[in-house]
Amino acid sequence: MKLMKNVFLYSLLLLLFIFTFSPIQSFAAGSDEHSYTYVALGDSLTAGFLNDSVPPDYNIGKGYPDFIEQEIEAGSAYQIELINGGIGGFTTEDVLSQMLSNDQNIMEHLANADMVTIGIGANDLLGAMDLEDLNPGVIDDVSAVLEQVEANLNIILEKIGDINPDAPVYVMGYYNALHYMDDDMQGIIEIVLDDMLNVSIENTANANDAFYVPTIDFFDGKYEDYLPNPDIHPNEQGYQAIADAFMEHIPIPIDNVIEAEDVETMQSALENENLGLDLNLFHELNEDNQMAVAEAVLDQRPEDGYESTAAVQTVLDETVNDLIDSEPTPMDQVNEASQAEDMQDALENDDLGLDLNRYNKLSDDHKSSVAKTVLDNRPSAGYAEVDDVQDVFEDAVQKAAPDPEEPGDDGHVKVTPGEETAVQGGEAVIVDGTNTSLSLPSNLREDTMLTVTNANDEDYVSENEGLEPAGSVFHFDFDHLSDNGQTFELTLDYNLEKYTADEVAIYYYNEASGKWEKQNGIVDEKAGTITIETAHFSTYGVFAVTDKDKEDDVPVAGENEEKGFSGSDDDSKGVVKNHEKLSDATTESGGELPDTATNNPLFILIGAIMTIFGGAIIIIRKKSAAERL
Repeated sequence: MKLMKNVFLYSLLLLLFIFTFSPIQSFAAGSDEHSYTYVALGDSLTAGFLNDSVPPDYNIGKGYPDFIEQEIEAGSAYQIELINGGIGGFTTEDVLSQMLSNDQNIMEHLANADMVTIGIGANDLLGAMDLEDLNPGVIDDVSAVLEQVEANLNIILEKIGDINPDAPVYVMGYYNALHYMDDDMQGIIEIVLDDMLNVSIENTANANDAFYVPTIDFFDGKYEDYLPNPDIHPNEQGYQAIADAFMEHIPIPIDNVIEAEDVETMQSALENENLGLDLNLFHELNEDNQMAVAEAVLDQRPEDGYESTAAVQTVLDETVNDLIDSEPTPMDQVNEASQAEDMQDALENDDLGLDLNRYNKLSDDHKSSVAKTVLDNRPSAGYAEVDDVQDVFEDAVQKAAPDPEEPGDDGHVKVTPGEETAVQGGEAVIVDGTNTSLSLPSNLREDTMLTVTNANDEDYVSENEGLEPAGSVFHFDFDHLSDNGQTFELTLDYNLEKYTADEVAIYYYNEASGKWEKQNGIVDEKAGTITIETAHFSTYGVFAVTDKDKEDDVPVAGENEEKGFSGSDDDSKGVVKNHEKLSDATTESGGELPDTATNNPLFILIGAIMTIFGGAIIIIRKKSAAERL
C-alpha cells in the first residue's frame, strides 16, 4: 500500500512538471480558409456503379460526386474533402436509417459539411414496379410508394437543416434509366419517372429550401453514349453529365469570370481570392494596366467560358508579362508627362530616386508649382538622366521654399505668421510685426522647420474664464525637433498702455487639461515684454487676471507633469501634443496593440505551485517514515 502511494505521488509530480513546462497549445487551432467539405448521400449513382459492369458484380468508377469535386477545384482555390456516403441499392428509408444510426459518423460529416448532394428515390420506385409487366396499373402502386419517398426525404432534409443550416443541399432528379425498354413502355415510364418521382423530389426539395437538380435534359439524345449497355447506370461520361447538371446550380468563383460583362466586373472577379489566381505580378502594375489585363481576359474568353482557373491564369500571365515588358520606366513617365499633375506623380515615384526631403515639406500648391517648373523646363528630347531632373527639381524647390535668410546685423531672422520657415541653431527668430522673439539653441537639426501661428482668435483664448489676452498669443510648431535637451528663450510683448508689469504674465495652454498655466518669467517694463525659458512648445500668450478670486485656481508651471515634448528623427512632428493620451503615445504604429495575451503565465504559475506542493508532500512523507524507523 505504501509503495502504491509513493508511485502515485511520483507520477503526480511528473505530470505536474510536464504540464508546467510543456508548450500549451491553443484550443482554437487555425484552419485552412480554402478547405471545403462535400458530403454526398444516395444510391449506386452516388457510389459510381458503372454501365460496363455485369450485375450484380458492378465495377465502381468515378461517380458524379467525383466530377463535382474536380469541377469545383478547377474553378476555385478550394481544396475539396469528399465524403461519399452513397451505397448501391439504397432507398430513402436506407439513407434515413444511415443517418439515424450515424453509420460511419455520417452525422458528424453532415454537421461539418460546406455542401451536400443527395441522389435517392429511384430504388424506392423500382421496387414497386414489375419491369416484366409494365401496365397503367403500376401508377397506383407507385403513388403509395412516392408518399413514403416524400415523407422520408422530408425527414432527411429537415435533419440536415437542423444540424447544419448554412450548408446548401442539392437534390438530384433522375434521367430515364429504363430507356432501353420497348417503345410501348416509354409512355408509362415517362409518367412514373418524370411526372411522378421527379416532381415529388422537386416539391420536397423546394419545401425544405434545398436546390432541385434536373438531369433528364442532359441525357436526352445521348442515351446511346452514356448508357450503351442495357443497364440503369451510366458510364463515366454520363456521370460527368450529371455533374454538369449539378454545376449549373453550384456557384463557384470562376462563374464570375465566365459571366462578367464588362472590364470592371472582370477585374473584380479576377481579384477574388477564392478564385485562387497568382496575382503577384498583376498587383505590381498600375491601375490602368490592371484594367488592361482584365480587358484582355474578357476579350479572349471562349464562347463556352474558361474551363478552369488554369486557363484564366494563362491568359492573365501572358498579358501581364507583355505589359511589364512595355511598361514605361520612371524616366519615361517624366518625359511623357503632359500635365503638371502627371509630372508630379512621376517626380514622387520612389523608383525615380529623387531626393524629396525638402520637397515633402512644401504645401500642395508649392508642389504643383515645382512639377510645372520641371515640366516647362523639360528639353524637347526629354531629360537624359535622373541627375538632369534632380538639378531642375532642386532649383524649383529652392524657389518655392528658399533656405532660411541669413541673420541680419542684429542677429535676428524674421518669420511671417502662418508660414513654415527653415531655422538654424543659434539664431534669434522675430515674429514679423511684433516684439515676440525666440532664441534657438545651437544644437538644432539642420532640417528643422518652424511655423508660428497667431492664436488670438481661437476660442480657448477669447473665451478663457478669469483671464483676458493682454498681449501676443502664438502657437509654435516645430518639424524635426530632436529631444537633445534644448532650451529656448521666448519673449512675448504685452500692452504697455493698458497693463502694468504686475498685472500680466505668460501663460502656457495645456491641451490635456484645457487650462492655461502660469509661467515664471522676467518682465521688461520699458520694452513691454516678458521672457521665459522653455523646452517644449504649444501655445503661449500674455494674459491678465480679470477675476482676482479665481487667481489661485490658475495652475502654475511644473504642477502638471504631462507637459513636455518628445523629439523624433523621422519626418513626423517633433512635438507630442499634450492632449494625446498615453495609450496613443506609447504605441509606435499609432493603433491598438495586438491581442497577444494568453493564459499561459497563469497555467505555469498554477503548475509550479502544484509541483512545489507535491514535492513538499513527498519530502514530508519520507521524513515521517524515517522518524518511524
